[in-house]
Amino acid sequence: MRVLSIALTLTALMASSASAAIMSLQRNGMTAGTDSRKVTILTVPYGPGSDTSAKIPGTIRAGGFDMTDLGGVSGNFVAWCLDLEHWLHTLAEYTPTDTPFSNSFMDDAGRARVQNVFDANFDSVDPTQGIASASFQLALWEAVYDTGYDLTSGVFTAEGDGPGEASISATAASYLDNARNYSGGQRHNLTFLQSLPYTSGDFTHSQNLVTATVSAVPLPAASMALLTGLGGLVLVRRRRKTEA
Repeated sequence: MRVLSIALTLTALMASSASAAIMSLQRNGMTAGTDSRKVTILTVPYGPGSDTSAKIPGTIRAGGFDMTDLGGVSGNFVAWCLDLEHWLHTLAEYTPTDTPFSNSFMDDAGRARVQNVFDANFDSVDPTQGIASASFQLALWEAVYDTGYDLTSGVFTAEGDGPGEASISATAASYLDNARNYSGGQRHNLTFLQSLPYTSGDFTHSQNLVTATVSAVPLPAASMALLTGLGGLVLVRRRRKTEA
């Protein structure tokens, strides 16, 4: 039954990926709620298409977002910002993409660093806990905008602000150290969500996001053979029952 369950999960994941389409997303708030924390962005390299109204560098709240897919396919999920050039709007349309992003700053190396941040840390991150959530978000921004896994130097610099500021900075540094030294395999499937363009005053896009699920474990050859054998056994039993 466990093998069959894994096989069905893999089938569902492949079907979901194949049917990727425009998603209408609603922002419900931050996952940490009233425990959400602030950070100060000191320096950041803007990419193409940035909204001047985003007011970065500056002090902002940081952490995971509680999102709802209004189409009902993904339901409620946690998303993270990979785009300091735009605000996250309450309602916006997105499309999943494997090549993030055409309307904000990110390259293949940045994508690989983001993957490392997730794979090295995400299993132990509680998005509802303010310090952990803000620290993980800081680590993701460093991965997108800089190459050194270091919030204190380079083209992107930032730090915790307000209550728990020292813990935020220290925890983010720990997440980045883990990501820099990570040598394991891919533990999480990342879905990059790119905002579709629209115009409203200074705004041209909502914020680009990422969400993660635990990677499915590939079925070993022996398990695939077992599934095939079970299928044949079912057919034989049905045939014998019919003949009887």
